Amino acid sequence: MKAYLDAFSLPSPSHPDANHDAYFALPQQQAAGVFDGVGRSAGARLAAITARDSFVQRIQTPLRSRPQFVADAFSSAYT
Repeated sequence: MKAYLDAFSLPSPSHPDANHDAYFALPQQQAAGVFDGVGRSAGARLAAITARDSFVQRIQTPLRSRPQFVADAFSSAYT
């Protein structure tokens, strides 16, 4: 079965000029996600990008057991 994968994020209607989310799509790994940049501070966007980049780096490493791998990826994204 062939699947198509994409990711996107829309800004909040309360502040349509600023989207603090960071998203990724990795078709090879069959993974996509959005990291929510909570709040309107300048750091919200940076926090979302940092979490995304950490998660993507981790998910692109060789696989171990899938449940532990995902748990480790989320843990490293938020530490």
